[in-house]
This record gives sequence, structure tokens and C-alpha cells, in this order.
Amino acid sequence: MDFLSKIVEKCSELLINKVVKEIGYLIYYKRSIKSLDEESDKLEKIRSGVQQGAEAAQRNLQVIAPSVEAWLTIVDTTTVDVATTLRRRAEVERGWCPNLMSCYSLSKRSKEIVLDVIVLRTEGNNYVDFSHPAPPAPTVENEVVHGEEFDSRKQKEEEVMEALRDDGVTMIGICGLGGVDLKKLQGEIARGVRMTLEGDDLLSRGDRLRTRLMFQDSRILIILDDVWKALHDLKKLGIPSGSNHNHQCKVTFTMRFRSVCEAMGAQKIMEVGMFSEEEAWFLFRQKVGDFVDESSLHGIAKEVAKECKGLPLAIITVAGALKKFKTKPSWDCALKQLRSAETRIIPEVPTELYTPLRLSYDYLKNMQEIRCLLLETLKDCFLLTRGSRRKCVRMHDVVRDFALYIASEGKYIFMVSHDVDSERFPSRKSYEQYTHMSIVANKFEELPRPVFCPKLKLLMLKLIRHPFKLQDDFFDGMSEHNSVSLTGFWYSIPPLPASIQRLSNLRTLSD
Repeated sequence: MDFLSKIVEKCSELLINKVVKEIGYLIYYKRSIKSLDEESDKLEKIRSGVQQGAEAAQRNLQVIAPSVEAWLTIVDTTTVDVATTLRRRAEVERGWCPNLMSCYSLSKRSKEIVLDVIVLRTEGNNYVDFSHPAPPAPTVENEVVHGEEFDSRKQKEEEVMEALRDDGVTMIGICGLGGVDLKKLQGEIARGVRMTLEGDDLLSRGDRLRTRLMFQDSRILIILDDVWKALHDLKKLGIPSGSNHNHQCKVTFTMRFRSVCEAMGAQKIMEVGMFSEEEAWFLFRQKVGDFVDESSLHGIAKEVAKECKGLPLAIITVAGALKKFKTKPSWDCALKQLRSAETRIIPEVPTELYTPLRLSYDYLKNMQEIRCLLLETLKDCFLLTRGSRRKCVRMHDVVRDFALYIASEGKYIFMVSHDVDSERFPSRKSYEQYTHMSIVANKFEELPRPVFCPKLKLLMLKLIRHPFKLQDDFFDGMSEHNSVSLTGFWYSIPPLPASIQRLSNLRTLSD
């Protein structure tokens, strides 16, 4: 009898537990639904992270593990179940008296799905990477000329669009007044398709990038801006073009010289000319202000605008220089300077731009506030524009070349060498005249020892990739030196040589 009573007792216990559990589905109906909603939200966040990581890996031509793909498939199925269950809740709770049987069934199903969701969450945490490549940065609006549609530019825009629609044209060159590093170009293109390029070999990087572009579902337009020399083999960059991509990839490049367009084999070449007189005046008036509409200034202002020869950069810089001067004598002086100034030959600066830039600089020197409001003054005069980041500014390369020339006219002589392909310290007959040096290179095979620069105030050395060593007597010829900046990867920055201790005027040392 004791044996039978124990069996009955055990069965009763199991039955009671079962009944309590089933009743619990009904009692805790709302709690079950809420738990399902919360747990599914947590799973969705993990799924989103895993999905982004998988997409980033695919962009880099990496294979996704079968377990990850299977997990994503199961999650998608479970997500559908969750949505269906939550949708049923509205039907069950319709009216004053919900259907108790339906509440019970829905609560039980919610509990079952929650258990599946928790298992998937635990498994998904093993697949989530903490980072993945960011999407391409948004384009920065050009704030120099925007918001207005000029007829001469609209016509060129239509020509470009027509060429882009022509399957027989895969390379388009756009030239007009204004060196590239192949690896840098590769990196820019790769960022555009959200791909990470690793390694140092140009050809292998190009192969991977080309494979990535070939797998694009949509048509691709690659824009290479400000090309200074012909790129004869775009395959090295990883750019597929022509019949090997079924004309799905087109390349448009801008440059100053038509000969470069022709050397690169562009099927369509367009030259961007100067603004018409009406367009030039419209832009000039927009930048300088409507006070030039006054009768005393209108005529002279139009003459000043004409002297800019229809060049947008000249128009903008001259307008920026004169916008603070509202009396006729100042404008008469400016017109006289534009008409009579001697033109200098500066490498990379079109002769038509020298006089307008010179006037802008000369008027800038007369502003006493420049000493305390330098950046804002330069931006106000359109010699600098807003950069892509908050603490950055941009300078047109022609303005930069002009600025270096002007700076070298006075007591400060600059040497600027930013050639990332270079493997040598810039060679000069003498370094005695330089007061400032800024040098960027890939590596230095050999550094001069010592560098005799008795007037040097600032030295900036930046090594892109390879480490270098400064000889112990490197700084011995720099008695006036007061600022040193050594930058690069952590392993490329050298130990400081003993001679740096003898720089008695040194005030700033940075890395």
C-alpha cells in the first residue's frame, strides 16, 4: 500500500504542477507578451550588428561562416513568428471580454518563442564584432560657388550626363584652369564602396579592389579629381573599365591640361572655359555684396570684375578682398593695381590668377585685425573655406602655391616637400636660406648630416610608413631652431638624437 500511495502522490504532484503551469499561461498572459516584446528587441539589436559585420566582410571579399548564415536565417524565421504572435494580441484583446482560450494559447506560444529567442541571443553574441567599416562620409558642399546655375556650367553638365549615358564612352576627361599617389587613390575608391584595403603591394590591392567593383550589382561612376599626370594603367588602381566590365564602370577625371586627358585615352574630353561677362558679374556681386549697386561704385565694380578674366577663383578672391571697402578711392586703387601689376611666373599658378591673388594678399595685409583673427579673416576673404571636419579648413591648391611664393619673398623662406613616393631627403645646393621646412615622404634612405640651417625656425618631418633614424649630429646646424614636429606611425618615429639638447631656443617639440 505504501508503494501505491507514493505512486499516487507523485502523479498528483506532477498533475498539480502541470495544471499550475497551464493556468499560469492565462494568469501571466500580459507578462508573457511583454517579455516576448522585450527579448525580441534585444535579439534584433544583435542581429543588426551581426548583419552589418557580415556585409562589411563581404565588401572585403571575405567568406561568411556557414554557422553565421544559418543563425541569420533562423533569426529571420523567429522574427516572423514574433511579429505574427504580437499581431494576434490585438485580435485576442478586441472587445470588453477577451477570449480566455485565445489568451492562454497566445501566452503559451509567447513563452515558447521567448526561450528560442534567448538561445539565439546567446549564440549571436559570439558572432558580433565590436566594429565594422563606417559608411562613406557625406560629401562636403562646396561653399565657394553654390546655389546658382550658370548657363556655361549647365551646358557642360549636360554634356557630361550625355557621355555618361553613352555605353560606348567609359572614360571622360574634364580639363580647365585649376600628382596623385596610386595607393591613396586606391584607398579613396575603396572607401567609396565601403571596402577595407590592407597590405602594401599595389598590384594585390588593385586586384582585390577590381574584384570588389566587378561584383557590384549597379553601375559605377568613379571620379578622379585634380589629376596632374597620366595614369596609363587603371588596372593597377583596381578600376575595371570598358568591355571587361560590360561598360558598367565609367571613369571621369578632372585636370588642368588637355594633354593629360589625351594621354589617358579619354573618349570624351570637355574643356571648362571662363565665365561669361554676365556670369562673372553675378558671382562677383554675390560675393562682394549688393552695396556695389550704388551709382558711385557700380561702374568701377564692373570694371574690377572684368579684370578677373572670368576666372571663378580670381573673382572670389578679389571680391573677398574688397568687400570691406565701400569708398570709390579704394576701388580705383584696386582697379589700377589689377591693370598695372607685373605678372610673375609661379610654378603651378596660372599667370591669369597671379594679379588677382596678389591684390587679395595686399589688401589682406592692411587689415590690422588679422593678427588676432587670422583664420576667420582668411575665411571671410575666401582664401580659406570650411573643411569636412569642425576644426579643419581647406585651401585651394593654387592659393597654396601662391601663398608659398609670397611667403618666400620676405625674410621667411619655406621649403615644402610633400611627396609620399619620395625616399630621399629633398636635395638642395644649400639649406642656409630656409626658415621653415615641412617634409612628408615614404621613407628616407639617407639623411644629410648635419643639415646646416642657421635660420631655421620650424622643422616638420612626417614619414608615411617606414622608420628612420636621425644621426646624433643632425640638429647641430640649426642654432635658431625653436619648433620640431616628428610624426608618423609609432614605429617610424625615431629616438631623439643627442644634438637636440644643444637647441637652446627650442620651445616646442611634438610627435
